[in-house]
Amino acid sequence: MANRSAAAKKAAQTRKRRAAGKKAAKTRKSRAAGKKAALTKKRRAAGRKAAATRKLKKEQTVPAPPTPQAEAQVVTPPQIGDVQR
Repeated sequence: MANRSAAAKKAAQTRKRRAAGKKAAKTRKSRAAGKKAALTKKRRAAGRKAAATRKLKKEQTVPAPPTPQAEAQVVTPPQIGDVQR
């Protein structure tokens, strides 16, 4: 194998470089995909947090309905002429 022509050497070198390029491209793609997934995960988490905050604020701003006890406490005093038997 030591006696290879210049063309064979060049072809071997080209194959190596092409393989290295393919490997690098594959690595770049997988890293980009991983980064994109991480960002998506962060966005979803932030969205969930924001939704919970909105819900909490909405609950805090809604006025509480009047309690029925406050209405029941209003009692008219009995008249002097009314006598119960």
